[in-house]
Amino acid sequence: MASKKVIPLLINGRRIVSSDVAKHIPVVGSPSKSSDPVHYAQGATREQAIEAAKAAKAAFSSWKNSSLMDRREILLNAASILTKRREEGIELSVLESMPERNFATFCYDNSIKDIKEWASQLTTALRPVMPVSETSDALPIVYREPVGPVLGIAPWNASSVLGLRSFGTPIAAGCTAVFKTSELSPATHTHMAQAFIDAGLPDGVLNVIHSRFEDSAEVVDSLITSPEIRKINFTGSTTLGKKLAVAAAENLKPILLELGGKGAVLVLEDADLSEAAAQIVSGAWMNQGQICMSTERVFVQRDIYDEFIASLRTAAKNLRGVFGGFPQAQERYATKVYGLIKDAIDEGAESVFGELKISNGLTLEPTILANVNPESAIYSQETFGPTMIVIPVDSVEEMIAQTNASDYGLTVALWTEDIVRGLKIAREIQSGAVHINGNTVHDEPTLPHGGVKSSGFGRFGAEWGLQEFTETKTVRINGFNKKSIS
Repeated sequence: MASKKVIPLLINGRRIVSSDVAKHIPVVGSPSKSSDPVHYAQGATREQAIEAAKAAKAAFSSWKNSSLMDRREILLNAASILTKRREEGIELSVLESMPERNFATFCYDNSIKDIKEWASQLTTALRPVMPVSETSDALPIVYREPVGPVLGIAPWNASSVLGLRSFGTPIAAGCTAVFKTSELSPATHTHMAQAFIDAGLPDGVLNVIHSRFEDSAEVVDSLITSPEIRKINFTGSTTLGKKLAVAAAENLKPILLELGGKGAVLVLEDADLSEAAAQIVSGAWMNQGQICMSTERVFVQRDIYDEFIASLRTAAKNLRGVFGGFPQAQERYATKVYGLIKDAIDEGAESVFGELKISNGLTLEPTILANVNPESAIYSQETFGPTMIVIPVDSVEEMIAQTNASDYGLTVALWTEDIVRGLKIAREIQSGAVHINGNTVHDEPTLPHGGVKSSGFGRFGAEWGLQEFTETKTVRINGFNKKSIS
């Protein structure tokens, strides 16, 4: 173990690694012939988590008053550092949790774009405004003030970009942060955070902690109940998100939740079936389906169903070599997806493409299912794996109804050549985003990102993300216009 690197805690400018090996978290990384850890991470105690929160509180009073121009300079410095360390960051992502290098690269590059977008938005998204008062001699000013120290919790599946936005967005808005990494990607998460620290953040503005899986509940609870933490953001499963929402509510703290999805696609009779099929397969199988925005349900108008299935098979054959053969991040994830597919087949579903197959307990054969029983778990549950179901429907109204019947509402795609009709349909769909003639897997730095219903609430991205971590304050100057100008 002495030869293995230990990723430290970063608290108030200090790098902390203890000699207690029982608190070192083994990170196995991408599945290989060896199950030996690729490195370790220093697990935090409850006391260290509280220390991080107090450091964030102490740093907040000066950081919130930092000039927007100084803040922008640090953000741009961080973007430059990450650009220089790009290969290291991508390799860490691949090593820890992302066997597909193209996806790891996409996520890393998007994280840099996010930083640049925040920097460009600071003086507009966070500017004071002066609305009109109903009293002629009063001058009201509305400020956006940072909410305070923020707890950010990020997942492993798109570790660079999801990790960075969980602490980078509040810091850009003038908050300080305690960032809890994923036990599956602590090195990637720390890599992203270290760039901000090296860019010139004062001590205590960003604190990074790791925790063993068995310690996470205690560590997170200590932070949510801490009086120093004023807001929480969490990206991850709906199940855990609900528990965190309850804990936040009990402590009367706001929370931003970006949770699971059951991404739907609506294919209308006038769609470009070849292009739609290619995008749908990509959206379902990219990163082994381990994306909250993944395509899971495809509703097709019955008149074109057979033709579309043929296009789907062609696209699947062409893309099988691109997206197939990669393992899930952990065996328990692969086992869950395999079970959902098997149960659906046992209940009457047929495979349009792919076999019910798992290799080495980790690698699933990408599949497409048809004739799925609506009572099957796969019909409504998020799979988080490389599979999707295709459902024929008789009308657009039925498509909309079935799409909206899901508990989830993160992202939807819609294929039609009639853009005006598509726009009208999009307005009827209960989802955080609707992509007309595009992929369900889509997010970009200039747009808001988040869901509705069981997919969460609140938004990351651009000005919407920055404003999430501010509070609105009204200051009203009475008698302002009575003052003489002479």
